[in-house]
Amino acid sequence: MKLRSRRRSKEALDLDITSLLDILVILLVFLLNSYSASEFKFEPVSNIELAPSSSQKMGLLVPTIQVNKDKDVYLDNKKVGTLKRGIASVSKLESKLTEIKKQNEESLSQITDKAMLADRKKKLEMVNIVMDKSLSYGDLDRIMTMAGNSGHTKFKFIVQTAY
Repeated sequence: MKLRSRRRSKEALDLDITSLLDILVILLVFLLNSYSASEFKFEPVSNIELAPSSSQKMGLLVPTIQVNKDKDVYLDNKKVGTLKRGIASVSKLESKLTEIKKQNEESLSQITDKAMLADRKKKLEMVNIVMDKSLSYGDLDRIMTMAGNSGHTKFKFIVQTAY
């Protein structure tokens, strides 16, 4: 019995984890530097003031329609018409959106990953809308109607954060 008591009385080994903690702190710093809250980046066209919001999530890899105070309509930063002169002046928007949707549908045939394919199919119907806050809901309705006619029936509204 004396042998057993001697084995239990041995001192515990001390581990020095200082260098391990140093490495973890360095990794944390690099991860925080490379983190981005939003992957979607766009440049607003001139003469546009966004409405405030507290939501941060934006639609990625989908077309972006922007309408400024002068009612000029832009699709992916390229002017496609204006809302001032009636439906005919922005009919190019609907045809361009239809063309974008067809191109995206064709690119789906090249994707073999099922999860990515399902995600991309959901985004086929989406469109980002950025409108000046001074514009009327009638203007928004016209834009949404044209987008809906081209097959884009899900909308994400891009607004400025409230804080």
